[in-house]
Formats: sequence, C-alpha cells, structure tokens
Amino acid sequence: ELDRYKKWVFGCTFVNYAMSHWTRKSYTNVKEQMMTAGVSAYILAAMDSGFMFTYAGGSFITGALGDRFSPTKVIAIGLLGSSVVLFLIVLGASSPMIAESASVGLIWFAGVQIIHGFFQATGGPVNTAIMNNWFPKEGRGAIFGLWTMHQYVGDIVAAFAGAWILSSPLNWRMAIVIPLVINGIWSIINFVAVPATPEEV
Repeated sequence: ELDRYKKWVFGCTFVNYAMSHWTRKSYTNVKEQMMTAGVSAYILAAMDSGFMFTYAGGSFITGALGDRFSPTKVIAIGLLGSSVVLFLIVLGASSPMIAESASVGLIWFAGVQIIHGFFQATGGPVNTAIMNNWFPKEGRGAIFGLWTMHQYVGDIVAAFAGAWILSSPLNWRMAIVIPLVINGIWSIINFVAVPATPEEV
C-alpha cells in the first residue's frame, strides 16, 4: 500500500515542480507580443528582477512554512497563487490603460511578479521536504537524481507548448492561459489527494 503511495507522491511532486517551471516560463515566451501590446522592455526587465528577488528570499520563508503547516497545502497555495498571478499578467497586457502606461504598468507587472516569486518559492524546499518524508536515505541518491529532472521537463514543455500555441491560430495570450488553468487544476489535486507523510496514509 505504501509503495503505491510512494509512486503517487513521487509523480505528484515531480509534476508540481514541472508545473512551476512551465508557469514561470510561460510569460517569457510571449515577451515580444507583450511589447507589441504596449509593455516596455524596461517593465519586462523589472518583472524578471522582481521575481528573482522574492524567489531567492522566499525559499527560506516558504521552507519554514512547510515545516509549520501541511507541506502539501503550502505547495497547493503556491501553485494556485501562480495561476492567479498569470491571470493578472494577461489582464494587464489586455488593458491598454495598464500596458501602455509607464507608471501604472511598472507597478502592475513588477508588483505581480514580486508576488509570483514568493508563490514559486514554495516549489524547491517544500517539495523536497515531502520527498524526504517518503523516501529513506538508503537509495535516495538515485531516486532524487531521477526526480530532479522535473525542472528540465517543465522547461521543455514550456518551450514546445509556447511555440505550438504561437504558431497556431490561437491568441498569444493562450500561451499563458493554458498553463495557468492546468496549474490551477493541479493545485486542487495537491489540496485533496497528496499525503505529505506516510503517517497521513
């Protein structure tokens, strides 16, 4: 029974991390389209900087939250928060009043990316903590070696999904909307169906 759950937890945390990479890369695939919509290169740079600032510092905070509260709930909130932020990016890029304004656009886009960095910071420390709960030290190296492929899988999916959407008749915004919807659904799975420890089973 526990072996079956081990596989489930491995798969879920793998997808968690892959989804984090897909969602964080989704807007970078459409920077050219965002600039056409009115978002300046300066604002795009501020978005990247704001994200990395809170992503770096947020890992310490979210790791502590994962220790104090249910790790899977912390992960689920991080995933859901990422979806909300991506929706706000699409909303801002679709509003000329926001996208074409240097001041409003900077506050809007950089602000949501600062928040996004914190939500994304749940991925590394908390998913790792869940995996540590489920897999003993013996043989963990090989397991974690396979597990850490998650980020590359997420980046590959982001690249190919973005390229496919942009070359299709779909609106460019779908390159953000599709991953945010899938990510939101996956967050619900974490809320209800992923045990953080064998004791929960």
